[in-house]
Amino acid sequence: MEQIHHHHHRHHHSSESKQKTRANRKIAKRIGSKYALISISLGLSIAAVFMIILSNASESWTDTTETFLSIIMDFKLIFGFSVLVFYFSAYMFGKIAGKQILLHGRNYILVGIVTGFLILISATLTGSLVGFMYNVGNASNMSATVNNYFYKPITWVILFGTVPVLAVGSLYGYLVIRQKRMLKQ
Repeated sequence: MEQIHHHHHRHHHSSESKQKTRANRKIAKRIGSKYALISISLGLSIAAVFMIILSNASESWTDTTETFLSIIMDFKLIFGFSVLVFYFSAYMFGKIAGKQILLHGRNYILVGIVTGFLILISATLTGSLVGFMYNVGNASNMSATVNNYFYKPITWVILFGTVPVLAVGSLYGYLVIRQKRMLKQ
């Protein structure tokens, strides 16, 4: 009789800790995705400021920035779509990052930076793919099309995205780890 009682008690305890674990997983995901969305807004704002500064910068840049800005104007659809992908992937990767930082105790700066790059690459590749699909039908020159939709955007993003990702990614990791007290102890 006592043995049964003992077993029952242990079972009760483990279901309680399972509930706590489940609750914490939910909290960690929510914190991760919330701060990822905030960080992406910050990152995209930095990118916009960069572009504006560049488009007003020295003559040698004018050609490149003009093409870049004209690409944005010509492809509002793709650009808008990429921004949506930024937010969607921030939401998804943010959930994972939240769990990695808050539950698995991974290095928050490293996780923040890796998450930033994953978001950046996802959005860029998706945007490039959409642009490519959208224009491949009326492309006379395949290599130019590939160059315009994959090579150029990816080069631009690596060139101008790396420093902001390092900064915003680190900040993100820090903002997430600061929420650790929200977990059920």
